[in-house]
Amino acid sequence: MRTKQTKKSKKAMLLYRNNFGFREPYQVIIAPDFVLAGVAVKIDIKAAIERVLQGPVNYFITYCGICDLRKDEKHKDEAIAVSKTFEKRHCSHKEPVAGINCIEELLNGENKNNYCIAVQSEELRSKLRNIPGVPILHVRRTLIILENTSQATKDKQEAIVQGKLAVSTAEKKLLQDVKKAEISQKQALRKNVPRKKKGPKGPNPLSVKKKKQQPSSQPAKSNNEEQPKKKEKETLSTGTKRPHSDDQSNETDAPKSKRKNKNKSVDNS
Repeated sequence: MRTKQTKKSKKAMLLYRNNFGFREPYQVIIAPDFVLAGVAVKIDIKAAIERVLQGPVNYFITYCGICDLRKDEKHKDEAIAVSKTFEKRHCSHKEPVAGINCIEELLNGENKNNYCIAVQSEELRSKLRNIPGVPILHVRRTLIILENTSQATKDKQEAIVQGKLAVSTAEKKLLQDVKKAEISQKQALRKNVPRKKKGPKGPNPLSVKKKKQQPSSQPAKSNNEEQPKKKEKETLSTGTKRPHSDDQSNETDAPKSKRKNKNKSVDNS
C-alpha cells in the first residue's frame, strides 16, 4: 500500500514541477488542525512530509494558526512545541481569525508562490481543489497522504501543454514577415523575366501523315549482273578458284573438234 502511495505522490509532484514551477525546497503551509491531528497519532510531521514529497521542505505557520493551537485544551503544549519548529508566515490580519480562513485568504484564489497546503478541514480542501496547482496534504490514520491532482489542476496542465505546442505571437510575426519577403521576391522576378510572344503553333506530329517515298532514278540491275556476284560469293565461301575465261573457251572448243573429226571419217567411208 505504501509503495503505491509513494508512486502516486512522486508522479503528482513531477506534474507540479514540470507544469507549475515547483522547486526544492518545497514550501508547505501547515494548518493548526493538521498539527493537532499529527500530534494526536504521534507522527513526526517534518520527516513524514519530506518522505511524501521526496525532497527538502520549508515549513510555515501563520500567526492566526498559532492562536488556534493555544485555544486547544487536549494537545496544546505538544502542538505549540511542534509549531515553534516552523517558520512564521506573516498575514494581513490585525486581529486573529480562524487558521483555516487565514490560509484561504492567503492564497486568494491562486497559488502564485507555489505553496503546498497541509490541512485536515474537508471544507477548505474542497475549496483548494478548485484552485489549479495546489498540492494538498492530510493525515489519514497514522500516515500523511498527498491527494491526487484535482480536475482543475489537470485542465490547467492541458492548457499549459497546448500553449507550449502552439505558435507564439513573436513566431507568428516572423512567419508573416518571411511570407511577405517571399511574395515580393516572386513579384520582382516576374517583372524582370521577359514574356514569351504567343505565335502560331506547329501541327501535332502524331496527326501529320508521313511522306511517301519517291522511286529512285537509278535503273534496276538485271539478273545477269546479279548472278556473277552470287557466284563470286559462293567461291569465296567455299575457297575454290574460278577458272579463267580463256580456259573455259578451250574446254568448250575441244568436244566440237572431236565431233568434226568423226564426221569426216564417216564421209570418207
